[in-house]
Amino acid sequence: MSWGDRWLAFPVMGLSSVSPLRERDTELALLSDALADALGGTGRVVLIQGSPGIGKTRLLDAVCARACASALVLRGRGGEQERQLPLGVVRELFERSVSRADTRSRLLAGAAGLAASVFGIGQGDASGSTFAVTHGLYWLSANLAEMRPLVLAVDDAHWADEASQDWLAYLIPRIEGERILLALTVRPRELDPASRLAAALASFPDLVVIEPRELTLRATATVVEELAGQADMAFSTSVRRATGGNPLLVRTLVASLIAAGVEPTARNAERVEAAGGDRIGRIVLPRMHRLGRNAVALARAAAILGETRSLRDVGELAELDRSSAAAATDSAGNR
Repeated sequence: MSWGDRWLAFPVMGLSSVSPLRERDTELALLSDALADALGGTGRVVLIQGSPGIGKTRLLDAVCARACASALVLRGRGGEQERQLPLGVVRELFERSVSRADTRSRLLAGAAGLAASVFGIGQGDASGSTFAVTHGLYWLSANLAEMRPLVLAVDDAHWADEASQDWLAYLIPRIEGERILLALTVRPRELDPASRLAAALASFPDLVVIEPRELTLRATATVVEELAGQADMAFSTSVRRATGGNPLLVRTLVASLIAAGVEPTARNAERVEAAGGDRIGRIVLPRMHRLGRNAVALARAAAILGETRSLRDVGELAELDRSSAAAATDSAGNR
């Protein structure tokens, strides 16, 4: 059994089948090593980066599931709509722990008390705009890690508010002596290269960088058979060509075709090819809505590319700068 099979499997798209991670043994081994180091007292920072749908969140889920038995796992997520809320991601990470009356005094002991106002305790600046608050949040993390090894997992860190990003940047160079694993997922082109977070990641000497790749034809064929049963290789080849091997698109496209009554036969391979970006986008979009805004952006990008393109180009389109991506989404909505 591979690492992907051992770590976890998820139900997908409301189907009864499960979805083991495919072709991610190397990535999962790196995460396992980083977690082991953190549990042993050597803090680690892991950056999982790649295009939308490539499986960054699945890998983050995997290391969190792995860590639950031996560490406190705290999760946060950046969001385009929440970027104006100072320390929104930080609050998401720590608020539940700090709210517990039985441990609050210990967590906010010493310099960590400088961050108490962030959680509505006492008086002071809750905006995160001062060095004292940033320093206090670092000590809050250290106090948590002293009680139990700590995993801080931030999905879509490129969309975290500026104050939360600045705190992450402050934590990174101070993490090595702590029992802390910091794991971030990022779309590289969405993270401002001038930000403190980008600078901290670039300068951290022991940064573990994980870049999941597209699925091979073999893995794509396996996923097709997981969802559709026995499938002709010609059909799987067409799915691989249409999606570029993007795991999210592979699973969503196949599930959509199954729902439309398309059997995974060689005869129907041409139907996958002929669909093109526009038709596949129209099929996939309703189901993508269930998977969140990132998935919707992918489907909309596919629709915009038109019938002369395959979904291979979707990742590149979704990786445009924020203003271009927003304009593309608006165009899709007006079609």
